[in-house]
Amino acid sequence: MPTEQTYLQENVIRTVWTAPLKSEELSDCFTQLAKWLDSATHTTHILFDISGAGSIPTQAPFLFIRAEITKRPNMGRIAVVGTNPIAQILAQMAVKMTSQHILFFATEADAMAYLNSDI
Repeated sequence: MPTEQTYLQENVIRTVWTAPLKSEELSDCFTQLAKWLDSATHTTHILFDISGAGSIPTQAPFLFIRAEITKRPNMGRIAVVGTNPIAQILAQMAVKMTSQHILFFATEADAMAYLNSDI
């Protein structure tokens, strides 16, 4: 399955993307994340692991925005594990349209340190 969501911690949803990744699967992923955020009773962060995603559909930022994930009152921080330069450009588009910061990290440990910090 190209996308898989699990709770890594009580306050962190880990989403793993693997190749081949299609825009329909991203749409389903973002819709599922929005539902999980709606059911959360506390601030919840999202960790995207895209290290195995390969090519990311260019529709990704628009699908992310359409799911209105960042409008959820309990939405916390977003961290991305992976160094895909195209993904970083696509994330910058989402940041500009939503004002939600999205930070990239080389390792899951670094991403988790950021998500668990008191910044």
